[in-house]
Amino acid sequence: GTPELWPDVLHCFGETAHSDGGVLMVLPPAGTPRWIASPALECRLRHHTDAASWRGSGRTAQWRALAHGGFVRDVDLLPGSYDGRSCRVDEPFWQVGTTIPLPTGDVAIVTAERRAEAGPHEAGLLPRLEALRPHLVRACQLGAQFGSARARTTTTALDRIGLPAAVLSASGRVLTMNARLQERDEVLPSGQHGGLLFKSLANSKLLQDAIANVAAGRRAAQTMPVRSYSDHRAHIAHILRFD
Repeated sequence: GTPELWPDVLHCFGETAHSDGGVLMVLPPAGTPRWIASPALECRLRHHTDAASWRGSGRTAQWRALAHGGFVRDVDLLPGSYDGRSCRVDEPFWQVGTTIPLPTGDVAIVTAERRAEAGPHEAGLLPRLEALRPHLVRACQLGAQFGSARARTTTTALDRIGLPAAVLSASGRVLTMNARLQERDEVLPSGQHGGLLFKSLANSKLLQDAIANVAAGRRAAQTMPVRSYSDHRAHIAHILRFD
């Protein structure tokens, strides 16, 4: 579950799948996906994810919907997509992958990728990859749980020094909040309005845009005013990325 170990794990996974490498992508319910790739694929992934439309690509949606029970080849997800020639120009790699639900509500997609000219993955590889799947599931879920534990530790530490704090997902869902924030009148119970925190910002595009900017790395931090319902004073909320 340690992020710095994943590139080597994905490299070995790619070799097992007779591929150029592997990719771990984490899709939140909304917002920007996060990813880790084996070294050989990192530059290609970075270029690909710079494109505005990559999150909604057909393959990503199909992995999420159809590969939850085990490993699936993209040639099977896209019937008629392979007739002996290379795959589409806008999808220059063949993939075999699986999806893994995470306790945070996110979904992990693990894929092995091979160049178009090599052709689709052989069906005979699937049993070998299925044998690895329980280990990948455990690693992904432990990593998510470790991240949640770090989030709780951080908010507890801020509570001790007198700062109300919460950790949100990239979609704005509340993952954890400390006691100082829970006791404030301006805070909505977790889960209401999609888990957004403040009554004055519930369903607010200002808050949603701020979270998106920080989660995507467009800003290191963002500050905004928050109205207090108890004493009508204005407070300042700081949104920071927590990795």
